[in-house]
Amino acid sequence: MANILIVDDDPAIQLTVWLILERGGHQVVAVSDGRRALDRLEGGDFDLLFLDIFMPGMDGFETMRLVRQRHPSVQIV
Repeated sequence: MANILIVDDDPAIQLTVWLILERGGHQVVAVSDGRRALDRLEGGDFDLLFLDIFMPGMDGFETMRLVRQRHPSVQIV
């Protein structure tokens, strides 16, 4: 199965997406902002990124731009 990183500042959304993906047999990690996502991507081998667009600090668009530069093989939803 896939290694998936969830990036969302809303804990309820994190938990909901986490539970759905984990029940599907995937390995899941969740973080609350773009900077933490970039840190986790440096230390892990992720296949997919579930990314919120509207977050405080580094928003989803900036996060997506940096992920595509640094980790082009990671798919983003």
